[in-house]
Amino acid sequence: MYKDHQDARQLESYVETSLTGADGENRVPGLHISASQAPDGTVLVTAANLDDARGTELDCALAGLGKIERVTGRVLAGPAGAHNTFDAPENVRPVQMEDVRLTEDGFKASLPPCCVAAFQVKPA
Repeated sequence: MYKDHQDARQLESYVETSLTGADGENRVPGLHISASQAPDGTVLVTAANLDDARGTELDCALAGLGKIERVTGRVLAGPAGAHNTFDAPENVRPVQMEDVRLTEDGFKASLPPCCVAAFQVKPA
């Protein structure tokens, strides 16, 4: 999910998110993001939702990119508590996201609980 960040130019990114985890000192930001731009201009945005109980809406603004031709997304997720084993290696796997919507300055997507998602943004 993250491999396309290799050999790409890191883009400045930040996220507004709430904290997740048990009460006390162990709380962490619920959403982590990274962004980079490949030599062909394609932007990769990866997002990790660390909240294992709640999905979240990602509203991604891409300043300075100009008009966006298209955006596609894949998510690495499975049923609650799922994990891969030798007998069942496909319980958790990347699947295409159907609910990725272009906005005037970026895109929106609904992230399920406890997932990693990767979005390919193609400028016009």
